[in-house]
Amino acid sequence: MNVLVIGCGNIGALYDFQTEEIKTHCKALSMLPSVTVSVYDEDITLSKKVAEKYGFTCIPQKTDICLSEFQWVVIASPTDTHLYWLMESFRANVPLIICEKPVAKTADELMELEKLYNSHKTKIVVNYFRRFLPAYSQLKENIISLGANPTHVVVKYQRGLMNNFSHAADLMSFIFGAHSFENINVSQSVFDEFNDDPTLSFTCAYNKIPVSVIGLAHARYSYFEIEMFFKDKKIHISDNGNKITYHSAVPTDRYYQPLQREQIENEDSLLTENMKYVYQHVVEVFEDRQHDNFISSVKMNRNILQIIQNL
Repeated sequence: MNVLVIGCGNIGALYDFQTEEIKTHCKALSMLPSVTVSVYDEDITLSKKVAEKYGFTCIPQKTDICLSEFQWVVIASPTDTHLYWLMESFRANVPLIICEKPVAKTADELMELEKLYNSHKTKIVVNYFRRFLPAYSQLKENIISLGANPTHVVVKYQRGLMNNFSHAADLMSFIFGAHSFENINVSQSVFDEFNDDPTLSFTCAYNKIPVSVIGLAHARYSYFEIEMFFKDKKIHISDNGNKITYHSAVPTDRYYQPLQREQIENEDSLLTENMKYVYQHVVEVFEDRQHDNFISSVKMNRNILQIIQNL
């Protein structure tokens, strides 16, 4: 099977280039059997370096790419190129696309992509990777077993609503079902990293769940955290999603008990091999054993764009 990776930057190849972790497309693909991989990057020195490390083929020029030769196309290039490569892959009838988020930057672009998706047989897996990890599937099952939604959810993030808050939004969609953010009350809006993607702080409702979102504007570090509060329990996703901690309190009629930590899922790191699980899902989608997540991603991205447009 022929695979093309477009973009050899951080998520394409560099995050785990000097480690044993599996956090990039190239590392994960290098571990799959019966896969022949070609790589392209505008920085030909970089693409040659990646190709040499993994035994891949380096495509030196954009004009040398023939998308119809590939069964999978991985779009790991800068965000403003995603639309171009998606459109070109549709035209070439590529069977499967793995695309980094966000897939597009405007509502019109999302609408056009949705039309093309509905008129083609191409499958698209968008790399909101947490939904593909076993610990997060178990988290979803644990929440379902409680028989009630949280009484409140708190999200903390940085670096853009579409770029980084969308990870939290996709995770909520995965756990609680596809819904819209409603009754939005924005308290802060700062264009600190992107001129078209602000870091917002706001309150809202999601599937009737009260949600408080704290955008850490101007933070010069990576941060992602979600707290889900229940009547006598709390679930804490921390350390950029590397850790899921479960807390509970002993119910009493006389006075409130403090929360006690009862369980930690993979305390060392949930994300050390996250891309391995992404590609397990990719294979299952390609073999028609799983559905892709393109339409759910488009709907969620459209909802986030509406929040930005209504500022």
